[in-house]
Amino acid sequence: MITQEAPTPAPPTIAEDDLDPDELSLPVARVLLRFVEQAPSVCRRHQFYGLLQNQLQTLLPHTVALCGAYDRRLQELSFDVFNSVVLPPRLMLHGRASSALLIRLVDAWLQGRGEPLVWPLAAESSDGEVAALREAGVERLLVHGVSRPQRLHEISSLFVLGGSSQVAAQAECRLLRMVVPSMHATYLRVLEVEREVGAVVPERAQQRARLNPSVPRITPRELQILSWVRAGKSNQQIGEELLISPLTVKNHIQKILRKMGASNRAHALAMALQMKLLDDER
Repeated sequence: MITQEAPTPAPPTIAEDDLDPDELSLPVARVLLRFVEQAPSVCRRHQFYGLLQNQLQTLLPHTVALCGAYDRRLQELSFDVFNSVVLPPRLMLHGRASSALLIRLVDAWLQGRGEPLVWPLAAESSDGEVAALREAGVERLLVHGVSRPQRLHEISSLFVLGGSSQVAAQAECRLLRMVVPSMHATYLRVLEVEREVGAVVPERAQQRARLNPSVPRITPRELQILSWVRAGKSNQQIGEELLISPLTVKNHIQKILRKMGASNRAHALAMALQMKLLDDER
C-alpha cells in the first residue's frame, strides 16, 4: 500500500558564522540530526540523491558528488555520480576508479591515514580533469570514506564532494567526519536494494525468453526506462529519475526499438505489455 508522506520541512538556514571549526551551532546540529534521522529510510538511488541535495547540501554545499564502494567482482572501488550540474563528457569520474584524479584522491586520503581531506583545485593547474572541474565552478574537493577496521588500505566506501566554499577547511572536515558514517551505511544499503530490485525483472524476463524465443532480451535498465515511458515521462524526466542525460535515454530507447522491431515508443510499449515484460515492475 502506498501512503502519502508529509512534506519534509525545509532545513534551517546556516550562516557562515555557524560553521565554527571547534563548536557546533544550534542550526548546524539541527540539520545534522535531521540528516542522521532521515538516512535509515533511504533505500533507492533517487532517495539518496534527495538526501544529498537537502540536508547534506545545507551542511556541505556541493555541485559534484561521487560515491564509491568496493566492488568484490571488480576487486576495486566503483563510483556513482550524483551531481547537480552537467560536467563535460571528458570527465569520466564514474564506474571503475581509473580516473587519474580519483587515483590521486584515494592515494592522498590513504596518506592522510584516513582523515577527512580538503583538496583545493589550483586555478593554474594544467591537469585536464582539474581544469574541467574548475570550468564547472568546482574550487575544492572534500574526500572521506570508510575502511575495514585496522586495514586502512581496504576501503569499503569513499565519498567526494566538489563545489566552492568560503568555510574553513577545519570546519568542513569536522562535518565530513560526522556525516560519512551515515552516508556509508545508506549508500551500501541503496546498492544492495537496487541490485535486488533490478534482479527481479531480468529473472522473470529470462524465464519468459526461455519459454518463448520470440521475446527480446531487454536489459534491466531498458525495462526501467520502458516503465517510465509507460508512466508518460519525457526523455528529460526519465533522465532526471535515473540521473542520466536525455541523450542517453534517447539512445536506450532507440536500442529498445531495434531489439523489439518497434516503429516508435508507443509501439514498443504495447509490445512490452503484450509480452508481460512490465507486469513485475515495482
